[in-house]
Amino acid sequence: MQLRPTLTLASTLPLGLVLSTSLHAADVVLEPQIVTGQMISGAERHPGTVDRVTAEDIARSGAASVQEVLQNLPGVYLQKAGNVSQDAPSIRGFSAEQTLVLIDGKRVPNTDRNLSFQPAYRYNWVPVSQIERVEVIRGPAASLYGADAMAGVINIVTQKAGKEWVTSVNGSLGLRDGDHQNDSASASIGGPLGSRGDFNLAVSERNADPIFADDGTTRTSELESRTLQTGVGVALSDTDRVEVDLLLGRDEASETGPAHGAGLRTTELEQDRRLLSTSYLTWLGDFDLQLSATQGRTDLLEGRSDWEVDEDDYEMSLEGRVGERHWLSAGVLHRRESVARNDKDFDDAVDATTLTFQDRISLTPNQALTLGVAYDSHSRYDDEVSPSIYWNWGGMTGLGFKAGYGESYMAPGLTKATSDYLIPAGPTRRYEGNDDLAPETNATFELGASYSQPRWDTSITLFHNRIDDLIAINEFQDGPVTVAQYQNVNEAVTQGVEAEFDLRTGEHSRLRFNYTWLDSENRSGSDRGNALADTPEHLFKVVAEHTLPDFGSTFYGAWRYTGSQYADLANSDKIDAWHVVDLGISQPVGEYANLRLGLNNVFDEVVESGGEFLEPGRELSLRVSADF
Repeated sequence: MQLRPTLTLASTLPLGLVLSTSLHAADVVLEPQIVTGQMISGAERHPGTVDRVTAEDIARSGAASVQEVLQNLPGVYLQKAGNVSQDAPSIRGFSAEQTLVLIDGKRVPNTDRNLSFQPAYRYNWVPVSQIERVEVIRGPAASLYGADAMAGVINIVTQKAGKEWVTSVNGSLGLRDGDHQNDSASASIGGPLGSRGDFNLAVSERNADPIFADDGTTRTSELESRTLQTGVGVALSDTDRVEVDLLLGRDEASETGPAHGAGLRTTELEQDRRLLSTSYLTWLGDFDLQLSATQGRTDLLEGRSDWEVDEDDYEMSLEGRVGERHWLSAGVLHRRESVARNDKDFDDAVDATTLTFQDRISLTPNQALTLGVAYDSHSRYDDEVSPSIYWNWGGMTGLGFKAGYGESYMAPGLTKATSDYLIPAGPTRRYEGNDDLAPETNATFELGASYSQPRWDTSITLFHNRIDDLIAINEFQDGPVTVAQYQNVNEAVTQGVEAEFDLRTGEHSRLRFNYTWLDSENRSGSDRGNALADTPEHLFKVVAEHTLPDFGSTFYGAWRYTGSQYADLANSDKIDAWHVVDLGISQPVGEYANLRLGLNNVFDEVVESGGEFLEPGRELSLRVSADF
């Protein structure tokens, strides 16, 4: 592809795991960029708080899932969610369903929002061995993505074919208490097709055995997950490219818990996933233009509940320089969502159109003002306008400041938003939707400072979220039946501080730590004044790495402290604080292979809440990878 000069905005040196708060984002430089499927990267354009985790970081940490990839980031806490319990990343005290999840910039069908019990089914789509990087925006990003980006955005960028053919194989084995607990295997191949094309193919399988309690119930779920990912790209000319990507997956899981009466009940999960996207990339004058069509579908059998969740997206994104001081990003997205529950004869669909616009203005050589707005038109709700404004300043001394305000919103899931959804739960209980629900909205203030030197970086960010019209279940009596109905009953505030420090003590050593203080408050209903559930007040995370250059060995250590929290809105069930230590060593073997041995949860810290393991105990892991 032809190189083209592109305006970029310099940011601070990496913080958090790899990249964090863009406080020096005012410096304007010209750099060449190759037009590819990743040419328009929202995280690069966001003036707020951004983290990036690379494939190298993932390999050193030994992470076995996307959730584990995120667990050492500031402001991120892994909750348990759903009937078949899964880890769900919560950002800054928001629920996991209030985060937008993307794969290569394409939206994943939001099963978490549309299904009961807020499951976490959006994170098994891509195995960690196929991840090039994960970009995480903490805070609203409506001016880039529109609806659903309330808490933030998680964009999983997958490995793509390069200029040479490469074959990769990966395998891992995890043991806990001498028993086989989990394993994974994957293989991929990718490379050029002639002078203008490229192709990639990857397959993977991951298995996790359940952990049982003495009473026969499971504390962690059994899981089998398989994926197939393939893509073809063709350069039609030096400025035009077409890409077609397909991602298929199947998950099978089960969990055993107490039945409503006596005995035990096992919930089975079967989930089939498909994400098909076609993109066309070109130039329009001085702008990069991307047109894409994406079809996402999830067929899910959860116990006796038979679901179909579909999302079809049609998007146009435009990005480029206007004059010497303006960098414009604009887009239009039309989305159609449908949910069907076949065992209850329920079927509903909505359409939504989003217009996004952002102008990053270089006020001076080291000062930028970013103005953005999103306009959302929904077939069921009133139109929403979500503005944002950010100011960034960065000096030559390494000192930087930022201040910003942004709004965002999320429409209710289809099962919550209609009285046609009536689900009996025994003779005396019923769940039902509500025609009068309003979308949830959020307003966020951010204030931050950073300081960068050749061997170390540090930053501090203060944030305040005001969340209105939160959706929760409200119970009332209808004769002998207790009705659990979705209603806008909650208002809440989450606020806190994120502090980060990154020390590079030498060419081969690095020490990073971050601390998050989170204050949450329910401001409505009978639980007014209480803390929100599953929002630990303190999170402290340390990651240390050291490489022996003569041997190529890399030592890895991580310590995570999770402060006390409440498991319910009534604040009657408190979970005490705990800490976990992970250790690992990676060693190259020959020219192509790498071996990693890890010991996770070294001190065998076991934390249980609500019949689930928040921390399941010590695990020994072995991972082997090779690239040819």
